[in-house]
Amino acid sequence: QRWPSFALAVWQATTPASAAASAPPWPVDSQGRIAVPALLPGRMAPVLPFDVLARAALGDATDSELGALVRDRVVFIGSSALLGDAVLVPGGQVSGTALLAQTYAALRDGHVMEPPSWHTESALMALALIPALLTWRRGRVRPARDATEALLGVVAVVAAGWAWAYWGHTQTHWAPPLAM
Repeated sequence: QRWPSFALAVWQATTPASAAASAPPWPVDSQGRIAVPALLPGRMAPVLPFDVLARAALGDATDSELGALVRDRVVFIGSSALLGDAVLVPGGQVSGTALLAQTYAALRDGHVMEPPSWHTESALMALALIPALLTWRRGRVRPARDATEALLGVVAVVAAGWAWAYWGHTQTHWAPPLAM
């Protein structure tokens, strides 16, 4: 079995052997890939300086809150030297350790994205075709009205795609409908 991601390997190592040996419980696309949601600022893992974490690991009992924060949890230790841990994601540059921790948490909690389906892709195409159908039904071109309808169609496709991704946890391809 091949695990091309460190987050998947950590999930496998921290999951009971019977569950980790079976097929992953997440939806995969035709190439066997798993998609996790993008990093969201409110869902970031706490970041602690290494010396504070090391003191807790060595048994320093002066900070009981820290012990409670890391006890029975997976802890990722990264580097901040020379931006060697920086990763570029669609939302900008983030810490690679934070990305790894968020990816592991998404896998652990089952918060993964469904692969695109023909239902969502067809619905987005239908939304994109509505302005053209309105113009065709009217029988004549009205440039100002047609431009407004086309702009509203673009907004509807983007809003529907974003809503499916955010609330429905489903990937969508926006480019083909927007190209129409």
